[in-house]
Amino acid sequence: MNNMKKVLLSLSVASLALYSTQSFSAQSIELAETIKRTHTGNVRPLRVQGHASVTLNADIMSVDISVAARADSIDEVISSLKERRSEVSGRAGASDLSVTTTGIKSLRVSRVRSDSSEYRGEMQMGIEVVGFDDPLTAIARIADDRVTRIGSLRYSFSEDFLKQNDLCDMAVADAREKAAKRAEATGHKLGRLVEQHCNNPYHRHGQFSSDPRKKLFTTVSATFELTK
Repeated sequence: MNNMKKVLLSLSVASLALYSTQSFSAQSIELAETIKRTHTGNVRPLRVQGHASVTLNADIMSVDISVAARADSIDEVISSLKERRSEVSGRAGASDLSVTTTGIKSLRVSRVRSDSSEYRGEMQMGIEVVGFDDPLTAIARIADDRVTRIGSLRYSFSEDFLKQNDLCDMAVADAREKAAKRAEATGHKLGRLVEQHCNNPYHRHGQFSSDPRKKLFTTVSATFELTK
């Protein structure tokens, strides 16, 4: 008899525990659904695409400048070419231009004639200039009468210049304007920007090109909150 009471008591405790567990689970699910319904009722996500395009003038110019020298020995030719290089760099530094790099791209030293003891040398330097308005004016400030050749004019964009003309910010502003119109049309208010994915085109234009003007285009996918 006592054993039977113990079994019935154990079954009652187990049933009570099972009921409590099921009741707690049901309450949790109901609470989660209530929170979900409340959230979706007051806040809705709105995803729109924004676009931006701009035509920019390059602010970096790369140009090759050649200088020459003649002397009775190779050492004297090299010394003269060094002086020419210093002269070009000095003229660039004395102007309001910012010369970012100056390097030797090619060098050739040879006898003037096979039966002559005199040598002639020519050196080509690559120079990058930042902050120019007109390429011809910039070259005139760097070159002098001792320059024998000017060529290979190329253009690019500096990182600071591209940051000042951030297409992603322009595209987000376009997306915000579109989202505000949609929100107003549906009787909602436009909330905060939740997420954005921008196709930044600047990494495709980091190399030098022969065209000083570039038309850039980008698209952004932006998600905003809509509130009642």
